[in-house]
Amino acid sequence: MRINDYVYEQQQYLHSIPEPAFEEKNTATYIAEQLKGLGYEVTEHIAKTGVTGKLVGKKEHPCVAIRADMDCIIHELSNETFYRHSCGHDAHCSIALGIAKLLKDKMEELDGSIKFIFQPAEEIGAGAKALVAEGVMDDVDYLIGYHLRTASECPYGKMSPALMHSARCAITGEVFGTTAHGGSSSFRD
Repeated sequence: MRINDYVYEQQQYLHSIPEPAFEEKNTATYIAEQLKGLGYEVTEHIAKTGVTGKLVGKKEHPCVAIRADMDCIIHELSNETFYRHSCGHDAHCSIALGIAKLLKDKMEELDGSIKFIFQPAEEIGAGAKALVAEGVMDDVDYLIGYHLRTASECPYGKMSPALMHSARCAITGEVFGTTAHGGSSSFRD
């Protein structure tokens, strides 16, 4: 199977099973099965639903880790709850599995090891801390993380070390003046 087809197949399946933060049980089970099938040493149930897969080349270090987030976004509309992968986490996992498939036959050529980290609960900002607290990063020398972006932010086939549009800052101050609404006909100086 061509790698493009493999990645697409993974994405299609993972897209069909969106699960919220720390409830990614079906996603984690599927990812663990894929990694085991590729020959990776798999650890499951890290920080509830996290999964890692590791292969060692000629040496243990350096260890390069590739991280992908697994959870979906929860949408609530008209008293109904919908789960969906609108942030592309299904694609993140599919890309990581594709890289795992590509590297599995090249490990004896590599001077270090490769570790895949499938992180729960990115959407609520709790998964990374939970994985670190459980020691997932203890053997990692380099970490690669990625997030899908539009072509206007980062062109096709390229990676950027940082995209700042999601950065935020707070400004505190006081405004002095007379209350008014500019669109009101009763506005006076």
